[in-house]
Amino acid sequence: MRAKPGFTALLAMAVLFVTCTSPRVPTPTPAAGMTGTPVASGVTPPPASTSQTPSPASGTNEALPTDTPSPAPGASPSATDVVTRPLTPTPASTPQGARVLKVVEETEYWVAYESPTIYALSMTWAGDSLWLADLFTDVFYRTSLTEHGLEVVETVQVRRDPFTQAVDMAWDGQHLWSIQWGALTRHANDRPGLAAEVQVSDAAIGSPNIHHMRAVAWDGRRLWSGGSGPIFKHAQETYRPMVNKEPQLPAIEATYSFRTSPVAMDFHDGQLWMADPRYGYVYQVDVSNPAPDGELPAVGTYAIVQSPYGLAWSKDSLWLYDWYSNRIYKVKKLPDTSLDPEDDFLRPGEPYTLIDKVTEGDATWTLGGSPYLLPNGYVVPEGTRLTIEPGVRVLIGSSDFVVKGVLTARGEPDKMIVFSHRRWDQKWGTLFLKGQAAGSSTLEYVKLQYADNGVILENSTPRIAHSVLRKTGNYGIHVRLEGGSYGSLDIVGNVITQVSGASIKMDISPEAVLPLISIRENRMSFAYGAGPNIGSDSNDPFRAPPEVVVEHNIFENAFRGIGGGFAGVGNVTYRHNLHRNAVSGSGVQVYHPNNDISYNLFEYTFEQSVQINSARPDIVAMRGPANTTFRYNTVRYAGWDSGQGESSTIVEFNNFIASPQWDEWGWWWGLGMPRSSGLVARMSNNWWGTPDLQVVRSHIADSNNTTLEYAGNLNPVIVEPILMKPNGIGFVRGRVIDKSTGRPVSEAAVQAGDVAFHSNVASDFFAALPEGPQTFLVTTIAGKTSKTTLTVTAGETLHVVVELPPDTR
Repeated sequence: MRAKPGFTALLAMAVLFVTCTSPRVPTPTPAAGMTGTPVASGVTPPPASTSQTPSPASGTNEALPTDTPSPAPGASPSATDVVTRPLTPTPASTPQGARVLKVVEETEYWVAYESPTIYALSMTWAGDSLWLADLFTDVFYRTSLTEHGLEVVETVQVRRDPFTQAVDMAWDGQHLWSIQWGALTRHANDRPGLAAEVQVSDAAIGSPNIHHMRAVAWDGRRLWSGGSGPIFKHAQETYRPMVNKEPQLPAIEATYSFRTSPVAMDFHDGQLWMADPRYGYVYQVDVSNPAPDGELPAVGTYAIVQSPYGLAWSKDSLWLYDWYSNRIYKVKKLPDTSLDPEDDFLRPGEPYTLIDKVTEGDATWTLGGSPYLLPNGYVVPEGTRLTIEPGVRVLIGSSDFVVKGVLTARGEPDKMIVFSHRRWDQKWGTLFLKGQAAGSSTLEYVKLQYADNGVILENSTPRIAHSVLRKTGNYGIHVRLEGGSYGSLDIVGNVITQVSGASIKMDISPEAVLPLISIRENRMSFAYGAGPNIGSDSNDPFRAPPEVVVEHNIFENAFRGIGGGFAGVGNVTYRHNLHRNAVSGSGVQVYHPNNDISYNLFEYTFEQSVQINSARPDIVAMRGPANTTFRYNTVRYAGWDSGQGESSTIVEFNNFIASPQWDEWGWWWGLGMPRSSGLVARMSNNWWGTPDLQVVRSHIADSNNTTLEYAGNLNPVIVEPILMKPNGIGFVRGRVIDKSTGRPVSEAAVQAGDVAFHSNVASDFFAALPEGPQTFLVTTIAGKTSKTTLTVTAGETLHVVVELPPDTR
């Protein structure tokens, strides 16, 4: 088993923040431990753009975790804001009464408090205490409401095996309960670490499947649980204490359905309250009179915070934890409209253009006719073209918007085209593009929100660029190719956030011919699943395997996996990507041969950062040698499961920075191959956070270290020689701001040494660069330029705000 990160070590981690300052555009305030360094800027036209990979340089400093600051208190973050937090988790040894989570904002609707951690939280009220559970570190916080804020009066490191994570909690009047992967636990209040005294199991994935439940509540007499699927009312009985650590089967009295899968639940005045982070809705549900088919009716819908992951009722107040803003909210008044600052719906008395039938021939929707109300959806017939002008709002009822002809929706950075819902408390359908004719469509500077799905491409490959897809029920973009021949598929410069599945899901038939899939310069965050997930409905080889390029993307703050999953394709070039803060699941997974995974940063993934399953013996036997390289990456405070040992898999010149408190790097990092395989894992010429080979060896669970469990079953891992310092590659994460307007700049071309990339619709970018001074040459599509010199440190992330000069005309 793995030991958890030590908080003494976590506290010691430094954060580096560098910005080009400006008196007109507010610079984010660094959090504790961060320093700001002004950097001179100038104006120099950049050379022609290139896309070469930087040559490795020698490293001098140990890798340190970094991140960008929180939004300023009082600001409501939008989909284009960078909503990240300093990676400095709170220590588990906080003295009682020594810390207060202060008020950061108060409105007529809520009082917002600081969060004790950067990760997603669950919560429950127990008497006079608000309990909070950190999903990544397994730390429970007991807080008390005072005039100064929420005082942390107790901090408990809870340990369970193998997967912890109290994804929701409940209080039965005497005991604290939590639900996690595969078990429902009643904690012993008087035992160290709130040890489990009762545990309810789904018994080998029986019915119900507790493994995927994410919510639990106490109604005053019994437990309720739910998550991915039904809502269960448990029988009114006393669960027995565990004997020989054996869990018991759940006793279910009734099974119900609801319109969504909650991540948090609680009871108040006999009614069940549920949180849905996809749309940000909180539902008030009547459980006394379900429909004949068992569906529970919602008697209230509230849009209060962006992504509620924790919900609890005190005696007279609703409390929410919003992962998007990383704040704890005490709700003062329930709103009768949406508090989402980016929501767009038809206001009472607002004039509109009604579209209740299909337009014959080509059509143009103009800004003067906006908003366009589509109560029954819309169809663009085959052989016709619909053009939507910049700034137009399209508000849709509960139906779909289907394109069989050509849709030209080209907005502008300050005049985005909006597809949204008609009513703030209801979602609409899906934007479908069907058939190869629809592949000539264009979606640029489009904001799509509050939909069942974002965009579904059925046998169609249009260009989707510099758009915002947010608050979609299942996928941000879903590509389904059943066969046929297509041009390249470009998904570039977008923000995809708050989705319940994968941000990008592709199901591609081996009969489809698609030469190139390009996923570049996007930001994907606050999704349940990974970023691009490319699968196939068959194990048959592709007639013409596509080339897959995934570069300069930012993947962060995901619930179940983050990064890329490539179960259906190989030939993946995966470079210059940032992965951070996945509270469960892994980073990037490859299953087919011929992959280059290089110059990426993986940090704070709860499970493995990388799974090179293309090197597993069974997969090699099926598909041939892996031919996969993993080079010049940094893996920080994250696991590793290589499945390697096959000679064509090369893992070298990486930084592997584990917590020194993890006793068994080898087990957690999955390095050893079973002796029965006859294969030996080879990972030479990597930096392991220390130049001491004996220290590295002491943490590797293989036959060289027989003191650790399972070591005798594993072959030796070849790690020699090891690097004596980090690999010479650092990272830069930045934003481009127009100094004249204070607005973010999309599509700004950035040239740093031999590496070229662009800012996305949110103005941010990410790249790996050799350590040392680097000159950043930035050019906007309007022709503004800026030149900035910054110093990159190996293994670290440099945070930059590049401000373009004001107009002089």
